[in-house]
Amino acid sequence: MTKLPPIVTGAGVDSDWSGEKFKIYFFSVHNSLKFYLADGEVTEDINKALETDDINFALEELNNLINDKDFTTYLEGMFSL
Repeated sequence: MTKLPPIVTGAGVDSDWSGEKFKIYFFSVHNSLKFYLADGEVTEDINKALETDDINFALEELNNLINDKDFTTYLEGMFSL
């Protein structure tokens, strides 16, 4: 099982104010950055983040991403810029 790189201090699923739409995010307290999962990349722009109305899908996708070595390496690079 892969885990988040040390520079990435957290990840989770955000919801909108109504709790109907969910977005996957990653953050770092080391450099105060927060990225959202977008189409094929991560972005700081919340408006470009992928949304789903299925919390279970979002949580499963987050788990898959955390266990993907290529993705965690890419994520580490994004936070290290």
